[in-house]
Amino acid sequence: MSRRLTIGAFSLLAVFVILKFWLWSPPKCPSKFFERHGDLPGCETISAGNDISADGLRVAGYSSADETSTPNDCTDALHKNEATGWTRHCASGPSFWPGKPQGLIGLGYLPSPAEGSLAYGISPDGLVSVGISDETLNHNVAVVFLPAGVKKLVLPTGQVIATAADVSSASINDPPTGADWGVEDPPLMRGRIVVGWTSEGGNYPFYVAGGHAVFWKSWTSVVFLTLPALPNAQRIISSEANSVSDTAMRIGGALYYNIRGEAANYRSYPCVWRFSGGGYIPEVLNDLDGGDTNARITHISGDGKVAVGWGTVGEGDSLCYAYPKIACKWVNDGTAWGNPIPLKPLPDFPYSSASGTNEDGSVVAGTSFSYECASGDFQARATLWHGNANLDIAGKLGKKATAGIILWEAKRVSRDGAIVTGYSWDDSMTTQDGWTAGLK
Repeated sequence: MSRRLTIGAFSLLAVFVILKFWLWSPPKCPSKFFERHGDLPGCETISAGNDISADGLRVAGYSSADETSTPNDCTDALHKNEATGWTRHCASGPSFWPGKPQGLIGLGYLPSPAEGSLAYGISPDGLVSVGISDETLNHNVAVVFLPAGVKKLVLPTGQVIATAADVSSASINDPPTGADWGVEDPPLMRGRIVVGWTSEGGNYPFYVAGGHAVFWKSWTSVVFLTLPALPNAQRIISSEANSVSDTAMRIGGALYYNIRGEAANYRSYPCVWRFSGGGYIPEVLNDLDGGDTNARITHISGDGKVAVGWGTVGEGDSLCYAYPKIACKWVNDGTAWGNPIPLKPLPDFPYSSASGTNEDGSVVAGTSFSYECASGDFQARATLWHGNANLDIAGKLGKKATAGIILWEAKRVSRDGAIVTGYSWDDSMTTQDGWTAGLK
């Protein structure tokens, strides 16, 4: 009798335990949050979030790091920065790559004496990141960061430097661009294109002539984007592609011409390339009214209908960063791109710049800033625009969340505009830290 009761009680307990684990699931990550990314091991404390997946769960960026074989090499390290992936520390959140812990992880770099890398873009599904890896000091090549390792994209003949800036969604069927990454590689790359630039000059097309806007459709195939004629017969001396819509039907970038702008950088025209008839057709967009002709696209929306960046409303000082930039967005109505719509900076800041936007362009991330040429004082605040209304992100989060730091720039937002990533500085301006925030 006693034995039968014991067996029955054990059976009931087993059923209870099975039902509990079957019905219970880890708690969801809170929708409103603020988390700092932290830093890879090393002397310097620097990190940043550069791009975010459509669902807001994965962030690609970089962090300063020491080479493990050379302890305490600090700022003189060849391996100063490493590309990073970041995910939130919460029970229901994913890791950046299978088998890796949550939080900040290094994505690796190509074997070389320089041993450094940066991640600039992440695919909408969060599975593929792109950026650069150093082959020698200050000499980088374009790469793709995959769970299986870091893989180099082809460098065209005559070019010495390349950067991968963004990557499109995957496609089950071959897209019209003819992307073909080969059957021997992980299916993660199928149907994607990677956009960026190559150069026979230097790392930065806005500063050194010789940059060429390109896209890669396989490991060994790179295509130079067609360049248009500029207004007033200006001569294009450098170009870049820096963003791509989810389906790769539009690419955003900039065309630099032979007049210097702020801080000796070349002035630029914004450009969008639209896929049509088997290739990409360029279209030059307008600057804001007034001042120098100098505007730049920094990102394009997931649906490809809105581009964001900045325009110029006055004359700038070529030796000073106090350039009259105002964040703006360009909207395509289905037939043509309209004139730029200015996005006003936060109160007490004269300038602004947009860095990223969400799926439909309704939410824009960027910064409001000021600069005094005489003193060199530079101030900035991470800013979010909903429509034409601006939002101080730190103010939204509250002083408790952001105590001791300045949210400097918001770089990208999730598809629904609710999660934003960027970087901050501490009050002493010695520590830069990536961050991600949920604002709902």
